[in-house]
Amino acid sequence: MARTVLAWVSGYGRVMIPLAPYRLEQIPGDPRSLLVKHSGVWGTRAVLVTLPPEGGEVIRRVGLTMMTRGVVDVFPHSQRPDLVIGSSEADWRIECELFSVRWPEAFALESSDAFPPPFDLVGPGDSRLWVQGPLRNSERPTLEELATPDQKVISTSTLAGKVVVELGYELDGELWRMFHVVVERGDGWTFFVSGQGLAADRDELWLALRDVVSDMRFPPVKESLPAMGRDA
Repeated sequence: MARTVLAWVSGYGRVMIPLAPYRLEQIPGDPRSLLVKHSGVWGTRAVLVTLPPEGGEVIRRVGLTMMTRGVVDVFPHSQRPDLVIGSSEADWRIECELFSVRWPEAFALESSDAFPPPFDLVGPGDSRLWVQGPLRNSERPTLEELATPDQKVISTSTLAGKVVVELGYELDGELWRMFHVVVERGDGWTFFVSGQGLAADRDELWLALRDVVSDMRFPPVKESLPAMGRDA
């Protein structure tokens, strides 16, 4: 049975743990800042977290938010090394106990309503990325089996050296695309990084997928792995 796997972000020497349900956005032109939103019984609270080069953090209220506490916790890497899998000092990564991936700048990070996986990446025109797995290599479906009856295989190719299938389908009179990228952990387990969006946003979705799968890192192997997954 699947169990909950929480996600957090790390980069620039800090780990940020947002309170779910959340939405995090990178700020164009200001890579050391994140907009963090938390929705609860009192509405949505938003803060802007900035990490100055000289150290520390600055948390500012946004809009009608009255309190900054309870939206996000920020720690130096040195205080939470257990939460740092692939972080660097020069970019943002999304991490959980199963993997670490690069965070595409144009996509917002949202907590998922259906656990697991623990998050979605939401981009232009309702484009969406998510991670499925791990599955044992012996049990994973073929790429063709990932297609639903209303989807057709457009192509099978590679992305960042990994096999990817592109599917096409029509919904409410509009053309959509779906991708499934096979990421083998190397110890008998496989993840699928999946994405879907309008055909008009295909190129942006493809680039975001490339960012995620080209630098997917894993913590040391444990005896057992919690299952994650979602129906495509």
